[in-house]
Amino acid sequence: MAVINHAIAKAELMNEKQKDIAEYLGINETNINHYKNGKQNLGPTKCNLLIARYGMPRQDSGKYLEATIYESVAEYLSQLPERNNSFYRQGLVQAFSSEGTVKILTHLVGDSVLAKKESFDLGAGFRITSMLNGCSKRNIPAVLDWIKQHLEQDETKEWFEKMSEFIASSDSIIDWRSAPRIKDYGWDNVVIHKDEHVILYLFCDFYFNNISNFGLPAEIVYNTKHLDARPVNLTGNEIHNFTSSDTGYVEPQAIRCFKSQLIHGNNGLRHDKSIADVTVPDELLALSNMAFKGVKCRLTMNKNMEYRIHIQEDRGLREAQVIIRNVPQDKIIDVYKKLASHFNLTEEAEFQLKTNIAAAGGYLPGVEVL
Repeated sequence: MAVINHAIAKAELMNEKQKDIAEYLGINETNINHYKNGKQNLGPTKCNLLIARYGMPRQDSGKYLEATIYESVAEYLSQLPERNNSFYRQGLVQAFSSEGTVKILTHLVGDSVLAKKESFDLGAGFRITSMLNGCSKRNIPAVLDWIKQHLEQDETKEWFEKMSEFIASSDSIIDWRSAPRIKDYGWDNVVIHKDEHVILYLFCDFYFNNISNFGLPAEIVYNTKHLDARPVNLTGNEIHNFTSSDTGYVEPQAIRCFKSQLIHGNNGLRHDKSIADVTVPDELLALSNMAFKGVKCRLTMNKNMEYRIHIQEDRGLREAQVIIRNVPQDKIIDVYKKLASHFNLTEEAEFQLKTNIAAAGGYLPGVEVL
């Protein structure tokens, strides 16, 4: 609409009529009115022809964003659980792409799994077996292969499912003394402190949900349509906004138990940030700050009276931007109610929305204009 309206205005300055524009485009003159009213789309070819002859119309001032675009509020809300899961999976991939995390895993398992543990004869029929874990640098590739082979065993999947059941039934403070031990599920040469099972649980959660493209270290890049942020120039003026910290976010179990270990565990992680005598990398620690803490939603309206919704998500360590592209004028209140209801806003905010739309000269369905 902006391109055709600009072309008509520029044509008048050039002493041309709409008939001349139609001839230039090779169309019937009556189609020009359809383009003006938005009943018919110009299409990229005709649009480029108009721009080439009459120039590009000046756009409204805008705001540059890199945002994920959803076509409607209904689409955004219905796909929010999947979107939340995408951020979690991305965090796991980043954590297990770190050399530090891989080093922790190999030190927890230990290179003693590559051969029988050394034991010492104490006489009188007694023997003692070394319980020291750790992994030399040269043995890391072999230990990683051992881990990958054992991940494929049914017993490991069984342990992961048992751990999931255990964590789901636990209080906020998890008693790791009662947790299933992985040594009882095919990892019999691995001696891990009870607190440190959470790292293997995180690792199994990463593996069993990424089997098709699993690697260790993980591929650094992880993307889904929910993480696809495109360059956007959001035009129009803000006419209403609201904030909410009630997002309905359900924290993944593996993150909950990782946080529990960080806060209540008995190892030295709380003091020197290390596991198995290896410093915990920032990528792994970042998982403890992963959340969906709140939103700021902004309703904008441009000069063509087109509504857009810009949602700023507080994701803990980062902000994520969302644009809702299609917000029908005649359903603006219903659409707003749907969004506000999800984030548990009061009806007072709806009244303020109507006040702001009226002040901005917008259309209010079912409201008499005097």
